[in-house]
Amino acid sequence: MRLGSLIRPFAVLAALVPGLVLANPQVGLGLATLDYGIYCAETPDIVEEAPGTASGIINLVAEIPVLRWRQLVVPDDIGIGFGVIVEPHPGETLEPVIVTVTHPPFPDSGIEVEQWITTIESDSQSLMGFSFELPEEQVHGEWTFSASYEGEQLYHIAFEVVPGSALPNMVITCMGGALS
Repeated sequence: MRLGSLIRPFAVLAALVPGLVLANPQVGLGLATLDYGIYCAETPDIVEEAPGTASGIINLVAEIPVLRWRQLVVPDDIGIGFGVIVEPHPGETLEPVIVTVTHPPFPDSGIEVEQWITTIESDSQSLMGFSFELPEEQVHGEWTFSASYEGEQLYHIAFEVVPGSALPNMVITCMGGALS
């Protein structure tokens, strides 16, 4: 594929979304791998308390969802999830890891920053994401995900949340999916 073929879709998308910056994530030395993108939300297997989040909980799934689209532009539809999948270096477990998600203010509460503590297990993948479950969560603009361990940044990535109508094929693919 020619470089021009790759640039053209990004130029069109950038024209549709004012202020959109498509950049690679920043990955620190503490991680062996990082992947990012959009997935269809799943029903949670476990719910844990997370007082630093808008809902007061985080949802955990037994199986890491498949990233269906590896991109930074996300439709705001209920049932859409997005975030990062990370893996530590072989034999390493990172605990406690502080995960921070920032987004435009939620209309009801004004909340812009959500934070929770997790563990990145040795020799396995960990998902740190967000799934749209409620209409008040569907705020457009830049959403950032970052994580730190022992004062060092593990990653930082910015997504751009847009109306679902801007990416209808993604919304249709995840329609009827469970919420996580």
